[in-house]
Amino acid sequence: MLIPINIAKWMWGWPNRFLDRMQAVDTQVYLLGPYSGGGFSEGLDDPQLIDQLPDGYSGGISTDAPDLVLPVIKARFGRP
Repeated sequence: MLIPINIAKWMWGWPNRFLDRMQAVDTQVYLLGPYSGGGFSEGLDDPQLIDQLPDGYSGGISTDAPDLVLPVIKARFGRP
């Protein structure tokens, strides 16, 4: 399931209950960049958006800039 980061907070039980429910039905969740109302969201390519990830976030992210966001993820969560 692909969810724009600015929409995720509206998902029932976000983040932990929602992610647990999706895992229970073998559904992987990936966050995208913000949706602004036109076309489709892009990847989570801005390292500053990583600060919007909830503590302990266990889902995935979709990015076109792993060289920019992975160091920030590793510093914040201790894992890539």
